[in-house]
Amino acid sequence: MLKDILEYQKIDVALFEIERGLINSAEFKEAHKMQQFLKQCEESLSKMEKQSAELLGFFNQALKAYDATAKRALEVEKAASTDEKAIGNFNKILDEISKLEKSINALNKNMVDISKKYDDIAKKSTAAKKAFLENRQAVEQKKKDKAGEITRLQTELKAASAKVSKDYLEKYKALRKENKVPAYVELLSKKKCGGCRMDLALNKLDKLKEKGSTIECEHCKRIVYNF
Repeated sequence: MLKDILEYQKIDVALFEIERGLINSAEFKEAHKMQQFLKQCEESLSKMEKQSAELLGFFNQALKAYDATAKRALEVEKAASTDEKAIGNFNKILDEISKLEKSINALNKNMVDISKKYDDIAKKSTAAKKAFLENRQAVEQKKKDKAGEITRLQTELKAASAKVSKDYLEKYKALRKENKVPAYVELLSKKKCGGCRMDLALNKLDKLKEKGSTIECEHCKRIVYNF
């Protein structure tokens, strides 16, 4: 019967309000915010670790090329004083060395920059983790403070559910999952849904003329009843 689901709903609404109170608390929101930030930090740090590894590889390759080119320069330099061709080769090698030096310096700067950013994010991540744990602990304490009331309501809800018809209960739980609480709402002003406050279709209103009847709101899908 309708009165049974309304009694069930009355108890469940009290539970729902406790749940929403926890979720809407400043501590819960801050913990969620820090959790999301930590995820971003983790992704950024992982990306920078890969970038650092790639840059280090390029840096080592550039150093090897520099060492090899410098060795060639020493070999060519010996003949450069008398051989015009050797002088030309020596100058080309010097240009290569100059380019390699610029490349090495640029790679080194990039690695230093990434290292600084990495350290900065790591510090922020540590602070965020601390804030997350503190706020999560505060939320858990709020849950403990409400534990007695929650247990009592859950016990009452279980007892009330035994009196509710399967059809009514299934409809209620489906709407509850969508956070449409209360799910069963009274007809307002003889034409409005008590949930979304929208006008109901005339053909549906005709079905509510009988006391205790129900219809589904075409707008929010809640169950509208008329006493």
